[in-house]
Amino acid sequence: MDQLLRATDLEAKAKAQREHAEARFEDRKETVQDSNQRVERDQREREAKVEREKAERQQAVQQAARQKAEAARKADHVRKKAVEAQERQARATRIAAESEAMEHKRMAVEANGEVLDVDRTLNATKAARKQQKG
Repeated sequence: MDQLLRATDLEAKAKAQREHAEARFEDRKETVQDSNQRVERDQREREAKVEREKAERQQAVQQAARQKAEAARKADHVRKKAVEAQERQARATRIAAESEAMEHKRMAVEANGEVLDVDRTLNATKAARKQQKG
């Protein structure tokens, strides 16, 4: 009977140890699950942060590209305006030179006409004197 009592006592102790071990196992299991969940959450947060930073970098690159393109458009516009102004100035200078040349030609034609008038008058005077003498 002593053995039976002892066996029952050992069995009760073994059961208590098993229950205690199972409780510790469950605690550790919950701790591991909590830790795994925390690790997974941290990993998702890191991945989301990396994606946000990547998107921000892409946006910054796109913004810089847009700014460069806008600056290039503005520079091209300024260059075109400068070329147009130079062309207008050259055209105005050419027209002014042509006008001056035309004015000189007109003055030359007028002078030539005056010379012809003087020549005619001179020839007429010479002819009239010749007739008077003759």
